[in-house]
Parts: sequence; structure tokens; C-alpha cells
Amino acid sequence: MRSLRRTRGEVRDSGAIGAEFPGIPKAPPSASPTREAGAAAVEFALVVPLLLLLVFGIIQFGITFGQVLALNNASRQGARVGVVSLNRCDAVMASVKQGVGGAIALAYPVTVTVARGATPVCAGSIASSGTVTYSSGSATSVACISGSATSALTVAASSTTSFNIPPFFFIKNYVVNGSGVYQCEN
Repeated sequence: MRSLRRTRGEVRDSGAIGAEFPGIPKAPPSASPTREAGAAAVEFALVVPLLLLLVFGIIQFGITFGQVLALNNASRQGARVGVVSLNRCDAVMASVKQGVGGAIALAYPVTVTVARGATPVCAGSIASSGTVTYSSGSATSVACISGSATSALTVAASSTTSFNIPPFFFIKNYVVNGSGVYQCEN
């Protein structure tokens, strides 16, 4: 009877994986490479649409979030301009126009409303060309009146946008808003 014991330096090579350890069963032969490649292609075809949906959704969410931030910052900037030195609506609108100028994929017109407390002072829209059209009030309306230190000036801006994920679906025309509120200083 042969001993399973080997001496130091002795190596037995029979070519099989489990041959040198007789008590351990051999590994089954693997599937053919063409079957594995076919399975990988099917898995790829199932996973890629979900991955693309996720990636494009993240990109579109980032663009929409940037639009909301731009509207909020522009509204705050306009409200700040409105409360300082009794500025008029034209200065407030110019400030908001400058603030939304760098927004990514922001749809025009941008609608802007300026209100002192609960009273609207002026409202209008900013076109892509930069022209301001007033729907109520006028460019010469004063945003904060002298002696109205107890009222707050609110500037609200809104725009329509769409949430597009290119290879999949399009949800069109929903509204993004931004607002800024400052206390009248005079």
C-alpha cells in the first residue's frame, strides 16, 4: 500500500487540480467560453438601460437643481438691491436679469414679481433677449418706501423647465421657483 506522505521537496504533478490531494474532489469543468460570453451580453443588455436611466437622471436633476439655485440667488440679489437706497423696480429687474443670466438651460421668459409686504409693487417678465416687459406696476415704482421699515420686500422669480432623460422619456413644462426676502432698511 502506498503512503500519502511525501518527503520534503517531492512534488507530484498529474495535471489535474485535485490529483495531489486524493480526498478532495476535482472541480467540475467550466462552461464553454462562448456560453459565458453570451450570458455576459444578455446581462449587459439588461443592465445598461437601467444604468443609463440612472446616469441621465442624475445629470438632469443636477441641471434642474442649478436652475432653482440660480432663481433663488437672482431673487435674493434683486431683493437686496430693492431695499437699499429706495431703488426702483427697474433696478430690481436688472439685478434679477443679471442673476439668471448664467443659469444652465433656463427657459425664458422668467417671470418676476416684486411685493412689499402683501402689496404687489410691480411684476413683469424677462425675455431671452434681456428686455423686461411689465405686466403690473411700472419701472419707476419704488420697491421700498421711506418709513416702511417694518415691511419686507419679496422678489419671486419663476420659469418653466422640463425634466428630460434623453433615451427614455420626457416630462415637459413644470415650474421652478425662487424667492428672496429682505427687510426694508429705510
